Amino acid sequence: MGSTKSGQLAIGKNGGFGTVPAPQRVAAERSALVDRLTQAFDDRVQGVVKTVASQADQMQASAQSMSATAEETTRQASAVAAASEQSSANVQTVASAAEELSSSIVEISRQITACRVFPSL
Repeated sequence: MGSTKSGQLAIGKNGGFGTVPAPQRVAAERSALVDRLTQAFDDRVQGVVKTVASQADQMQASAQSMSATAEETTRQASAVAAASEQSSANVQTVASAAEELSSSIVEISRQITACRVFPSL
């Protein structure tokens, strides 16, 4: 069995024990660490991207729902405006009729008074 300067044993190319110099071992460990960190970072980024995509889908659904609600509200507001205009016209018609009725009552009252004052007319 061979050992490195740091006391580490290594398996050689032919399956036998050999030595791996410390700088190569450190580089291999560093490379493995970078690979693990890169994979962990990639996993986290993919998780964030999935979350953002899911939230974007939910926001789109909410926006479509809000748009439909706004369209319905606009339709109903138009209907209310039309009904309000019709009500206003009806009120004006009733006011005109009330004014004519009032004039008729005044005229009838005047004629009754005239009959009482001048019964022969």
